[in-house]
Amino acid sequence: MKNTLAAAALLMGSSLFANVTPAQALPTGRSMDFAKTQANVEFLAVGKPSMLKIRGTAKPEGETKPLQGNLTVKDGVVTGKAILALNTLDTGIALRNRHMKEKYLETEKFPNAEFTFTELKLPDTLKKGEGEANAVPFKGVLKIHGVEKPVAGTVDVKLSKDKADMGFKFQTRIPDFAINTPSFLGVTVAEDVEVTVKLEGPLT
Repeated sequence: MKNTLAAAALLMGSSLFANVTPAQALPTGRSMDFAKTQANVEFLAVGKPSMLKIRGTAKPEGETKPLQGNLTVKDGVVTGKAILALNTLDTGIALRNRHMKEKYLETEKFPNAEFTFTELKLPDTLKKGEGEANAVPFKGVLKIHGVEKPVAGTVDVKLSKDKADMGFKFQTRIPDFAINTPSFLGVTVAEDVEVTVKLEGPLT
């Protein structure tokens, strides 16, 4: 009798697992290494008067890429941390770059900006690991100049089996990070700065 019950249980279990399709299987975590991506990090600050717009872009220094870190996508939730070398920022004017890094960001003391995800849940359409969605809200903690502040923004996401394309956008305020409001040649930069980060690379 015991052997008969055991055989029946084994048969039922085998039948259940046989009916599980790949779409029903629990998704496994996939990671993106920022050093292996095509990354574009930019900021836009509007001056006073507003006709002046200062745009900065992070550019590689030799073989070193400006953005390091990684993110993981698992069960529709994104976690991870990004580290940006602030000395790679370029506004197109050498003197302005030097003022920004030496006088305001103080990159010798605080060489990096760090961002840590605290909340990014992908919509149901992306939980199987493929598809796209726009303006997905996210939250995180940004650390600059030794000061941490919460930030929130949106991300456009496109996922495939082995690749991710993400475009993040958020705003922050210069005084929040104990940084004096920059002034260059008599023009004062506005306190609000828009940051955009575009990532395109493999998911492993």
